[in-house]
Amino acid sequence: MPQIRIGSTSISYIIEPRIRRQYPAIQIDADGQMRVLVPLDYPLDGLEDLLVKKSRWILKHARVPFAFDVAKQFSDGAEFTILGETVRLLAEGCKRQGERPEVQRRDGLLYVALSTDQASGRAEAVQQALIDWYRTQARMVLPKRVDRYTAAVGIGPRGLKISQYTSRWGFCRADGFIAFDWRIVQAPERVVDYVVVHELTHRLYPHHRPAFWQALATVLPTYAVQKAWLQDHASALRRWTEHTW
Repeated sequence: MPQIRIGSTSISYIIEPRIRRQYPAIQIDADGQMRVLVPLDYPLDGLEDLLVKKSRWILKHARVPFAFDVAKQFSDGAEFTILGETVRLLAEGCKRQGERPEVQRRDGLLYVALSTDQASGRAEAVQQALIDWYRTQARMVLPKRVDRYTAAVGIGPRGLKISQYTSRWGFCRADGFIAFDWRIVQAPERVVDYVVVHELTHRLYPHHRPAFWQALATVLPTYAVQKAWLQDHASALRRWTEHTW
């Protein structure tokens, strides 16, 4: 496995060629594994220069303690975010046996009501309840943000899907179909707007050449700030959803 040495730190990484990718990207998984996603014809002899340029970002994220106490992550008082606002978890066993968990947000708390027969698998039940709740929030929030920015960009999607993706917050197909990762609704509103406008702009510019970024800047002049925030926090937004039981 290849390694990049940054100062006194050596970090192993996996190279993953991708058919649809036009530019290389660096991804650090929840388990701390760094992956470099590259186009099929990308010259690998230039990869080290790319990693050196991104060394500050790599060091910052490689040092995040990805291994965490799963039970603690879903215990009372654990912090989550919705549109950038921090909310604290409070799970209560107050539902009748056999009922689905229910999540309500009020007064800075996320109340998760669990059925009495879920006590033994509490953390797993809380995780799934939160995933379902966030998916619902995404289905309410993202279409509204798309509608809000369609006029500013000058074009809308021909179809919209909200799902979960491994390494993309959104994508726009050649036929105009746009998809988003539901987990983006954890981010601040301006970051959500950046992802939405980014994919809408791809309806006009299906690439990342200068014309694309110039068009994006006319709608969101500070997009670079939101883009940098998302790069810095991507792993944290995904981490709690990726644990398997």
